[in-house]
Amino acid sequence: MPCTKPIDNLILKRKTNISNYLVNFFPKTLAKLISDYDYQFHGKSFTLIKSSLSTCNSLYHTKFFSHDGSVRCIVTLTDDRIISGSQDGIIKIWNLKNEGYEIDSIIGHNDWIICMAVFYDTIKSEYHLVTGSRDATLQVWKIGETIEYEFTLVAHTDSVLCIAVLPDDGQYPKIISGSCDSTLKIWTIDLINRCGKCDITLEGHTHHVTCVAVLPNPNDGCSRRIVSGSLSDELKIWTFKNNNVCVKNFPVYYENDLPSLSVMRCITVFSDEIIITGADDHNLKMWNINTEMCVDKIDEGHSTSVVCSIVLPDGHLLTGSGRTLRIWNMKTQKCDIVLPAHADWIRCVASLSDGRIVSGSKDGTIKIWC
Repeated sequence: MPCTKPIDNLILKRKTNISNYLVNFFPKTLAKLISDYDYQFHGKSFTLIKSSLSTCNSLYHTKFFSHDGSVRCIVTLTDDRIISGSQDGIIKIWNLKNEGYEIDSIIGHNDWIICMAVFYDTIKSEYHLVTGSRDATLQVWKIGETIEYEFTLVAHTDSVLCIAVLPDDGQYPKIISGSCDSTLKIWTIDLINRCGKCDITLEGHTHHVTCVAVLPNPNDGCSRRIVSGSLSDELKIWTFKNNNVCVKNFPVYYENDLPSLSVMRCITVFSDEIIITGADDHNLKMWNINTEMCVDKIDEGHSTSVVCSIVLPDGHLLTGSGRTLRIWNMKTQKCDIVLPAHADWIRCVASLSDGRIVSGSKDGTIKIWC
């Protein structure tokens, strides 16, 4: 039987049989990840003591953590903690301070955890987590020293693929979810009575809603805007005030007089006017949300689907595609850094307040980069 007890402060250096030894602890992933580094081993987390990464333009991973399934989503907290969700159906919370360790591991959903977001309760001054799953539900959790289940939101009829949080709306936070049932739903969260309700269902996409983002508010000061993308390459802006909804469709992007149709995978709000989309056509496209037109495209660099992206604190764009991370200077639209990051497809990225990067992968690992 493989040993499952944590081993504290054990320094392991690469030897002929090191991967055979460590694979007893992580049979699904670790044999692919061993290299010429020294690791400090704490249960299911590792700290990199010394790195020989010379090809990553000064960035290297300093820690990595493990799930037993593909890591589908990550959020970061302001106190140097991260929360991750996986296809193993488990939510984990990690403390990155000192050597880093797993605080808790919780099973909530009955299937894959696909997406998550954090929102703030202004009444109680508390943070909460909302997760979306292949079981077609969302779950709300209170974030304290660990995470505590509060309630479940039920209305979708298929997998929940994406979640966004609307700007604070007073006592009742609002959540947006997109699903394989081709709809978006806007939820009002009642944290006092530990419940939520679906206020609006947004219909118009003809296929799975794969990504959603909140746009800057219009100048009228009371409307809200969101943008969503789908499996059928549709990009839509939804403006709503109370229960009145207006939708605008971005035109199909044409290249060489032919429509460039591709699955939309991620949307990043880059500025008050520009959003950036990643898709299965390997490209990054920049769209003006006021004119609803594609204004530029980066078609070099990625060789597979661009599945995740965020704007870093310094204004660079971080993208994940295949097994690599790329950091882009959007002023020059050139890739500054390429990181051969994981042993399998990257699924999610996030950033910490100090600028460190977090990536999660189908290989079951979470890596911290600085």
